[in-house]
Amino acid sequence: MSSAISFFIKRPLIANLIIVFLLLAGSLSLLFIKREAFPNVNLYQVQIKTIYPGASPADVEQKVTIPIEEKLREVTGFGAVRSTSRNSESEIGIKVDIDNKTPDKVIDDIRRAVDKVTDLPKEIREKPIVIEQKSSDFPIMDIAFYGAKDEIELQTKVKFFQDELRKVSGVARVDAFGKRKKEWQVLVNPEIKKRLSIGLQDVVQSISERNVSIPGGSIFSKFTKDIRISGEFTEISDLNKLPIRANDIGNTVYLSQISRLKDTYEKERVIASMNSEDAIVLTVVKKESADIIRTVKIVDEKLEIFKNNLPPNMKILKLNDEGIKTVNRLNVVISNSMQGLGLILVVLFIFFSLRDSILTSLSLPLSLLGALMFLPILDVSFNLVSMLGIIISLGMLVDNSIVISENIYSFRMKGYSAVDAAIKGTTELVVPIIGSYLTTVAAFIPMLSMSGIMGKFIYQIPLMVIITLSFSLLESFFLLPVRIAMFGKVKTEEEKNNSKIARLRNKLDIFFENRIRGFENFIRKVVKYKYISLASIVFIFAGTMIIQAFVLRFNLFPKEGIEQVLIKAEFPSNFTSRETLTRMRYLNPILEKISKKDMIGYVTKIGVQQTDPTDPLARYGENLGMVHLYFIPEDKRKRTTEQIIKEFEFEIKNIPDAKNVFIEELINGPPVGAAVTLAVEGGDYKKLKEISLEIQKSLSSIKGVKNITDDYNIGREEIIVNLSPEKATTAGVTVANTAQFVRGAFEGIEASRFRIGKDEIYIRVLNDDKFRSNQNDINKIDIQNRYGLLTPISSIANIKTEQGIEAYLHFDFEKAVTITANVDEKITSSGIVNDQILKEYKDLEKKLPGYRLKFRGEQEDSEKSMASLGVAGIVAIFGIFAILALIFNNLIKPLIIIASIPLGLIGVVLVL
Repeated sequence: MSSAISFFIKRPLIANLIIVFLLLAGSLSLLFIKREAFPNVNLYQVQIKTIYPGASPADVEQKVTIPIEEKLREVTGFGAVRSTSRNSESEIGIKVDIDNKTPDKVIDDIRRAVDKVTDLPKEIREKPIVIEQKSSDFPIMDIAFYGAKDEIELQTKVKFFQDELRKVSGVARVDAFGKRKKEWQVLVNPEIKKRLSIGLQDVVQSISERNVSIPGGSIFSKFTKDIRISGEFTEISDLNKLPIRANDIGNTVYLSQISRLKDTYEKERVIASMNSEDAIVLTVVKKESADIIRTVKIVDEKLEIFKNNLPPNMKILKLNDEGIKTVNRLNVVISNSMQGLGLILVVLFIFFSLRDSILTSLSLPLSLLGALMFLPILDVSFNLVSMLGIIISLGMLVDNSIVISENIYSFRMKGYSAVDAAIKGTTELVVPIIGSYLTTVAAFIPMLSMSGIMGKFIYQIPLMVIITLSFSLLESFFLLPVRIAMFGKVKTEEEKNNSKIARLRNKLDIFFENRIRGFENFIRKVVKYKYISLASIVFIFAGTMIIQAFVLRFNLFPKEGIEQVLIKAEFPSNFTSRETLTRMRYLNPILEKISKKDMIGYVTKIGVQQTDPTDPLARYGENLGMVHLYFIPEDKRKRTTEQIIKEFEFEIKNIPDAKNVFIEELINGPPVGAAVTLAVEGGDYKKLKEISLEIQKSLSSIKGVKNITDDYNIGREEIIVNLSPEKATTAGVTVANTAQFVRGAFEGIEASRFRIGKDEIYIRVLNDDKFRSNQNDINKIDIQNRYGLLTPISSIANIKTEQGIEAYLHFDFEKAVTITANVDEKITSSGIVNDQILKEYKDLEKKLPGYRLKFRGEQEDSEKSMASLGVAGIVAIFGIFAILALIFNNLIKPLIIIASIPLGLIGVVLVL
């Protein structure tokens, strides 16, 4: 090592060229570093969606969800599996074990398992869709469009802008909430249809057979032409001329005789609203490789151009701009870094001369530039977490340089030449500095090996600390001594006393010499009364640990700097989406009271309740509504989000006809679920609900727990049509045939689909509005048998009403009811609440065999992450001990030094 140090000092040109290289490479790397708000963490989540048109939740569970789950059982490598069987849809969410070494293989195995499912009902026209949800596809902006004169204008303008945004290179996709698919509806009059002995299926067949375009080959000649047989509709009026039936004598029944046409959109299941007007909200999602700030800038430019071409009545509101947030966060980090550099210079000046301060502090930017040079190579982005790692290392970066500079200076004072002092002063400290470096790295290694979402999220903190400290080590050994040898100067006694700076330095030296003597006297007393000192230290440490155990609360990601809030409301299950929206508009005048200095705006969403598009606990239904509030960053307003919401909480929770109202604050950080998330698993939903209600009662008795609910909810009433087997057989009608006609009459049958330009249009055939407005209209439906004869459904079936369930849920292939709750962090924490529930219900499986309680969400991830950190921490302490033992060649001294580590907790606890 000494020869390498000597090599660089005696050949300063090499060292200076390396310094120039670091300056150039580090500065250029800043141009290519990807900027983000938070690091990209691929959570490896997979969603399997299957559409079973018109099926009840019970049918979806039995005929779709369970068959797919049975095939998925063959796959290994899952972290958790959660399925939801709701009306017409099965959704299975899979979390691949985030610490699995081959997650991509697990995802491929999932796809193959789904492909093996071949016994799904024939009504399912499209095979299950397997979607890999990547957290790297990060939403960077929400834009609300509203105020159009009608829905056609709103849909048309938003569709155009959506297509324009998709052309931006950094945009992965643009999701639209509140947008509906274009639809041509054929509204049949069943009375006329019956009189003419025409079935609904006859209409559907006529449309589907006509609306086609089929290639017919080409002309066989030297100069050929292609042949195409086309019957596609170009205008909705073309449907009126479509013959449904004709006979030999020329009598033809046209579609216009039995129906009316409506150019409209699909059924309104979800609605977005702004300021009491219908809206569409576009969510822009960036690509994994895209720079968030550059992408947002391009989107903003397109948005400004689009605004200039909008009708005067239409309005646009940007609700969520992650680009601005990222710039603000990174500016704070950069500002803190610059402040840190300034403070380091000031501190160095106190102890060194101005020249030596500058030479020593240069280690900081050189080490940082060296570390930044590796960021693009390691695919580490410039984000809040990676920069936090750099800030943590700021204070440690110049430690080595200060020690080496001081040692070289002391040799210069002894009369050594500049080169000899640099060589001797540096080589003398090789062992202690490398030992210090290795022990510091050993302390951060446990964070590199943390498992779970928390581990993946903070991985870049220890990585950046280790990289920057490594560059600091190399810089202080091979570049710093060269600078000091070339530019360092030992002042004569005359120079020390002549200048103003020199006189200031002398006063500082006298001041610190007095402080050193005072500290020396204190240490003498501590050593003299060693037993009293030791007892005092033990007493303080024990008191600190008691405070830590009973006063401090652990929160994985604390609720600080809240900028988004959700107000969720649930209404009676028979509410339509429009009825729900009418009730939710009660909040508009209340929310308008919030100052524009505090809140950017808000959007009302009907038909869904979710924290984000990948929320595994999302709920869907026309009776569900939520208001998404977007606040100005907390550092730019006088009041916190909690204070603002508290002011209006009582009014907010009094929404007319609402069964329950929850206010949920969205934290900054990775998705870890609700503070309290626990699943009750077993074999019977009714029993699971009973256990859930009991646990919810226990939770409500714990101070600080709020928003308590579960996911087993009563749905709409179901009208059950039961066919008499004997009568149906006599009439030549089957259950499947009956279901097809009933669904066609009320929900409609998709007869065909085609494109006009980029717009896909569906043709749906169903009964006219007045023939499907009440339960009695079911009795008027005629079922066509295999002979083409029509049979009234009332003659072969009885109709009754039953209470339906919103959705059936499974967790890890077992029936489950999931309980969620939030906590007031000023009163309690998720860990305390979960521990209390676990203690109270630890014997649940013994009392009720087959029923068990499992913690999910934040608690599950906290336990996994902290357990891995604990194991790695033990290994790290042993590593530190081994390094110190090798340095001191002694086993006792390392133990004495390591004993000081727990004492550091005293300061941490007292500060918190």
